[in-house]
Amino acid sequence: MFTSEVASSSVAGKLRRNDDRFLVDEQSRLFAVADGDTGSGSGGLAAERALTLLDEGFEGNLGDAVMSVHEEVKRLKGENKVAGETTLTAIHLRESTAEIANVGDSPCYLLRHGELLLLSTFDRDLAGRISQTVGASKGISVHSAFVEMRDGDLFILGSHGVAHVLAENVVIPMARSARLVPAHVVAEVMRRAEGAEGHSDDDKTVIVVRVREEGPTKETGLGAMISGRRPTPHEAEEQYPESE
Repeated sequence: MFTSEVASSSVAGKLRRNDDRFLVDEQSRLFAVADGDTGSGSGGLAAERALTLLDEGFEGNLGDAVMSVHEEVKRLKGENKVAGETTLTAIHLRESTAEIANVGDSPCYLLRHGELLLLSTFDRDLAGRISQTVGASKGISVHSAFVEMRDGDLFILGSHGVAHVLAENVVIPMARSARLVPAHVVAEVMRRAEGAEGHSDDDKTVIVVRVREEGPTKETGLGAMISGRRPTPHEAEEQYPESE
């Protein structure tokens, strides 16, 4: 059985309202980040609706839940021209495994004993533009991954405004110095993100979840991954230009 410790933060960019939303449901062990797309209408409205639907309608299968959320947000956009689209990256902690599902480019990482692994898939085209979002009129594909959890695992979810600091050469030493305390990691991610040149006008959101195993611990190598290979953190970093 695994317990969890969670910390989170969200701040608006300097030039606009905050279109990021985040979900922390410790009872359901469901956590998510939605980064509203400001180019498609009210991204904040779409993000808010997406996370409300996810929290209220989740029944255990995260991939199916995200697809249902997409259909509902798309319907909302058809009825309300003000509504926009949003990314959605979510993680559900089961008894011994974690399920990750995402649409868009909001990242989810696993930090385990000094090694950083990207669990989400980046939906960006060759020109660096986001290629699919929740609520888009065209069909989408929900990316899913599964991880067998290990004692001390640290899951990190973020919006575009913090993605540039969620890189191997930043997060690993930062987490080591913070001794993997989620609140410390969140504070340092936000400090670095807000101080990064070229990113002050972007909304910034991060959730950090640390899991601890009750009873005897098991082998903690990254070989416990159930899903296939994902892009490396360095590949992920290249996906993010300085602005959307």
